[in-house]
Amino acid sequence: MKMRHSAAVALCASAAANELNRRMQRELDSIREELRQAGEAQRPGKDEESGESPEEGSATF
Repeated sequence: MKMRHSAAVALCASAAANELNRRMQRELDSIREELRQAGEAQRPGKDEESGESPEEGSATF
């Protein structure tokens, strides 16, 4: 009986970890998309004479 309980706990913990990983991946994907869109929004208005490329900008988190 103890073995089944341990297996059930392990299965539940694994399912919870998988769900957490999925949520974190969705959040990361959302952040990446926001950063991509922000980068695209900056490019057309960029002053070409400044010599600064989009990669040289600083990001704060």
